[in-house]
Amino acid sequence: MEKSRTETFFFPVEPVAKGRPRMTRTGHAYTPQKTRDAETALRDLAVKYNCKPFENAICVGMTFYIKKPKSAKKRQMPTVKPDLDNLAKSADAFNGILWTDDALIVELHAYKKYADEKQERGIAMIIQEIR
Repeated sequence: MEKSRTETFFFPVEPVAKGRPRMTRTGHAYTPQKTRDAETALRDLAVKYNCKPFENAICVGMTFYIKKPKSAKKRQMPTVKPDLDNLAKSADAFNGILWTDDALIVELHAYKKYADEKQERGIAMIIQEIR
């Protein structure tokens, strides 16, 4: 597959795992407030990039830089919560902004890493259009 247009982004916000939908007593589903706030922050930052949304198949690479807990002094890999698959679901926030729909993502590479003391926590992303 030939790859063409490529865009890179960095979102300086604490990565938040997408929360499971909750139910009210009356049976209505809703997204937890923490997830809604994180998605709103990501959307607001994405809009500032003023990127034309991708309209064709894309490959997305996401690296989530999280804070290293003090209890993880010897641990090099972030084998702690939040779960990587739930972090990757934050891609939903970019629908209609970076891409027209996340159904365009045909290849996804996701990584969870500890941010060192000098590095900002956040989400680094690269999007490549596939032709």
